[in-house]
Amino acid sequence: MNGKPKCIIVTEEIAAQRHLQRGLANPRREFYHSDKRVSLYRATGEIGTPGQYVAPNLDVPTLYVLTENDYSPSLDEITHQIQSQMPETPMDN
Repeated sequence: MNGKPKCIIVTEEIAAQRHLQRGLANPRREFYHSDKRVSLYRATGEIGTPGQYVAPNLDVPTLYVLTENDYSPSLDEITHQIQSQMPETPMDN
């Protein structure tokens, strides 16, 4: 979780397809996010040119999860990493 390695989370094409799938699954998304990709797809059947993804740059510990197939690291590994970073509390004893 330390540092921010340079890595490709997913390709722009995969990100665009996932973005479109979320928009098609939730009609309100278009309204609340001013999302034109779904409107374009409905009107033309085209996904549209994907833009470059820019990850948020926050000064907090960051865990990069690859999602192209399954989660890597797995959800169990993610849970373990998070729990191992948490300080003990009096209730833990």
